[in-house]
Amino acid sequence: NKAVEADAGSWRAYWFRGLVRQRLDDHQGAIADIDKVFGLEPPADNAWQFYKARALSKQVEGHYPAAEEDLTKAISLQKGDAELYVRRALVRDFQHNFEGAIEDYTTLSGLAPQYEEAYLGRGQAKARLGDYAGAMEDLDAAVYLAETKSRVYSTRGRVKLAKGDVEDGLADFDKGVELAADKSQAHFSRGLARFDTGDAKGARADFEEALKLDPKGLEYAALYRCLARRSLGEAAEARKEMKAFLDQREKKDDWFSKVARFLAGDLIEKDFLTAAKSKNPTLTSQQSCEAYWYAGALKRIAGDNATAKDYFQRCVATKQHHFIEYESAVWALKAKK
Repeated sequence: NKAVEADAGSWRAYWFRGLVRQRLDDHQGAIADIDKVFGLEPPADNAWQFYKARALSKQVEGHYPAAEEDLTKAISLQKGDAELYVRRALVRDFQHNFEGAIEDYTTLSGLAPQYEEAYLGRGQAKARLGDYAGAMEDLDAAVYLAETKSRVYSTRGRVKLAKGDVEDGLADFDKGVELAADKSQAHFSRGLARFDTGDAKGARADFEEALKLDPKGLEYAALYRCLARRSLGEAAEARKEMKAFLDQREKKDDWFSKVARFLAGDLIEKDFLTAAKSKNPTLTSQQSCEAYWYAGALKRIAGDNATAKDYFQRCVATKQHHFIEYESAVWALKAKK
């Protein structure tokens, strides 16, 4: 701030303040600062970095077309940067442009043939298009190339579940845990798979282990642990545990807190669903995806299957396919058929 006050014509002052704002999750401020940078004629050699940084903040704000535009400009200036293709593929994926994502991952595989992310991402995109044979070919390659295989096994397990191979899919999650028994994410991923396929007891055990290994980093494990316990008839214990988890959090009024308060019984359903709405359409869609899933899950546990089905359909209608709640809702709807 002092640097900007001292020299409002310095592109460097706005650039570095923009980066700091980005790290503080002030993405609107970061975008404004980087916009300023472009108006101050910065060195052309650095332009691709400015586009790359601004694209990240636009992505977080849900401005996906604008983020893709910035990444395309960055790629035109720095064609050999593999990370740019990964980021644009992700942004395209968020916009349901799976063919475009596959194109970027294919380019990436040419730039870095040993980089498992190219095959991992392309496999997921192919699966979303229903090309499970092509997806499995890419995911098998990712397993072969990956140094840390646990995450890849979990991803392949998800795709196997999606195409109906439940037994083989769960076996992949078991491999992921076997290779990374000390990693919370491996247990969390298997817990989700177990929960979605109807094993609430096994899911509860995995969520417990995930939270034991990383009490604060995997907060959504606490939400799903609550659902698993309530599915097992442990409603009072689940609510008490959820309240205790909330009490130890520093943040008290973010979206996660609202979800947790709803599951703990401290926020009524009507207010919870209303709280999902935001001035940002993308944020509204994302929070509504979660809200309809958790509200539907409690309705299902209470035996109100008609309302649960309606909520799950509303969750899926948000098309937030990269959200765990979306996948859970898809599975819940399959179970009702």
